[in-house]
Amino acid sequence: MDTFSTRLREHVKALGLSGAEAARRIGVGERQFHNYLSGHREPDFATLLQICQRLGAEPNLLLGFNTPDVAPPERASIIVGITGVLPNLSLKTLRSVSGIVGVLAAEDDSVSTPNRSR
Repeated sequence: MDTFSTRLREHVKALGLSGAEAARRIGVGERQFHNYLSGHREPDFATLLQICQRLGAEPNLLLGFNTPDVAPPERASIIVGITGVLPNLSLKTLRSVSGIVGVLAAEDDSVSTPNRSR
């Protein structure tokens, strides 16, 4: 899976993260993450999801599928920054953030939001 390792390396570099920091953020050991970067191992599905969520990566990009709307590094960096602080927020603050994001998404014509129940 050369495409995956190459694109993962490029993504981590574009974010300005060390391999150790990227591994910490996705919850795997440094050696395991290095094996992903070098192409010696491939992540399982759950780990791939963690990589995408915690590093703001598009799965199609990492897996080598052509995507017209791939997130640029700046966008990914912002997503990583936001998701990095979310676990430390209180429930009250998370609810506020969720409401704000919902309002902003409703105003953004490029966003399709699923129906949410409250």
